[in-house]
Amino acid sequence: MENKTNTTDRIVQTVQQELTERYDVEEDIRELILSMQEYKSLPITTPNSEHEVSLVLEDVVLITKEKTLRNGEKIPVYELFGENGIKILETQDDGMMKFDKEIFDDLIKSKIKAIEDAGYEVAGVNTMDESGKIESFFELINGKVTAINKHQKERIDNAEDRASVMEDINGETSDPDIETSEISDNEQSMQNEQQVQEQMSKDLGFSIFQMTKVDDPIFRMNNPQTRGNDLYVVYTHSGEVQFVTGSDGHYETMEGFKNSGRASGRTTRILNDEDSLEDNEINTYGEIYPTNRDDIRYTIERGQYGEIKLVEQVRYEGNKMSETDKWISREVETSNTNYLDKNREGAENSKNITARTFNRSSTNTDANKYGSYNGKGGLSEVGKTMKNNKPTRTNMESLAADENQRYDEAKKMVVDAANKTGASLDPDTEAAIDKRVRDIVDYMNEPFTEDIAEQVLIEVKMQIAEQKRANTPKPPEEDDYEQEEGRSRLDEEFQRKMNKR
Repeated sequence: MENKTNTTDRIVQTVQQELTERYDVEEDIRELILSMQEYKSLPITTPNSEHEVSLVLEDVVLITKEKTLRNGEKIPVYELFGENGIKILETQDDGMMKFDKEIFDDLIKSKIKAIEDAGYEVAGVNTMDESGKIESFFELINGKVTAINKHQKERIDNAEDRASVMEDINGETSDPDIETSEISDNEQSMQNEQQVQEQMSKDLGFSIFQMTKVDDPIFRMNNPQTRGNDLYVVYTHSGEVQFVTGSDGHYETMEGFKNSGRASGRTTRILNDEDSLEDNEINTYGEIYPTNRDDIRYTIERGQYGEIKLVEQVRYEGNKMSETDKWISREVETSNTNYLDKNREGAENSKNITARTFNRSSTNTDANKYGSYNGKGGLSEVGKTMKNNKPTRTNMESLAADENQRYDEAKKMVVDAANKTGASLDPDTEAAIDKRVRDIVDYMNEPFTEDIAEQVLIEVKMQIAEQKRANTPKPPEEDDYEQEEGRSRLDEEFQRKMNKR
């Protein structure tokens, strides 16, 4: 498969764009990303007879969604992407698969021809209509996504004993070959959530408005008493936040938390290292505090579709703060966290700056108050950036205590700025960018931003152009004016941003 990082980034960008476009058009329809799974091979059709064989695709990525229709019904939706990050097919509201016709012609037809040349018929593809739909469906059977045909689908939908029919069909279908053993359990947790909430209300004696399961390693590190327990955060009808644990179907409030209240506020919330800190301001509701730490509290955010999300806040002590500026905040991973927003770098990864900053049990320089010896990183710089530079076109990578990590992220921002303009960087330009970025990161006492990246790109391009013009006739006066204008803008930006030692 193509570089996995690039492929994943391309898929994530496609899914995010489609979610935005659909939400703009159909505001009352909700789509929640449940999982993103790589497959070495995945059958997408199932034979109806012994003369047919399944159509199997290799090196693909399957996105699993939960879609809420206008009538409130929740249905699974699947999207399949190829090794180049291009969508191959998606399932419709009726469950039927629909191919991208161009992809089908380019990719699938040659595979079908090879199978037919070997003397077999390919199941399902002869049912394709003009829109690209075929009579094949994905069904979650025994914890795995399985392709079934129209006849099998009808048996499941009409069955009085659905479980036994699905078990029977499972023996008739081909198994997928999953790239890793990590399968999201969100599908199952979504099905059980209502039953859990009803039992909680009975056991706890207070009315639960909403709840979600907590599954976040940094939260567990900050609250070690929760390790080894199923944990839920609940938002009550009275506007308070509580943590609840359960075993064997019985639930009780989790020890180690105090002062649940109905406070409301506003904060800038961080998702992960790649998330831009721009336009991340949210409203928060309720509060609760750990008994073992006086610098942390937890509150609730209401998501795009009204679902609750858990927010972890660390106190920042700076000058002239409003109530909003007293905390730096991140989303704690729960069953309501959008898959695309999850922090997938790993809690113990030294390059995961979001995790290192919020892990209050750690002594590393990202987690302490003042960061590195040179004043870079740490709670103080993150808090100051959130307070003084809103909105901030930067991310947590540029707030690392380690200068090499800051440099790598700054260089990436400049390269991304070039890619957005469709420009390719030749070796001379890249070397000039490399040197300029290093100089800026070494001397600037604030995080590198996308605005600075764009200005660096302008500056370097001007320098390269000037070098190329050294042995050519002088350009028109207006071109000289444009170069000086760009240089002036860059100087003003750096004078404002840089504090040389």
